[in-house]
Amino acid sequence: MARKKTPAKRKPAKAAKPRKAVAAKPVKKTSSFITLFDMKIEVERRGKGRPLVLIPGEEALEADLPFIDELARKYEVIIPWMPGFGRSERPDWVENMDDVAYIFLDLLDKLKLKGVTLMGFSLGGWIAAEVAIKNTRSEEH
Repeated sequence: MARKKTPAKRKPAKAAKPRKAVAAKPVKKTSSFITLFDMKIEVERRGKGRPLVLIPGEEALEADLPFIDELARKYEVIIPWMPGFGRSERPDWVENMDDVAYIFLDLLDKLKLKGVTLMGFSLGGWIAAEVAIKNTRSEEH
């Protein structure tokens, strides 16, 4: 009768030593106001590179997330605050998303941004989509 082979005992694997998290240097932020029509729109900028327009959601929490600084290491992240958000003014005539989308199209023109990447979160995603479908210019926004 043949004897059964018993599996060789393995030594337990050594646990990897945890690495210390290295905090990246925060990216410098600048904030300014652009006047369109009869209102001032706050525009925050971070980083250098190809422009990326980021439109935050209604609570604007995304603007403070660490991944924005990571994006700013490769792109110039431009955060325009919607009328009535941040320190942007909201005149009475701004009533719906169409108004906001056209304001943002005019803002892109005023900032001379062409071929820009739009990125939005929640309400900002809706506005980014509206801007994209309303852009009738021959050049890409």
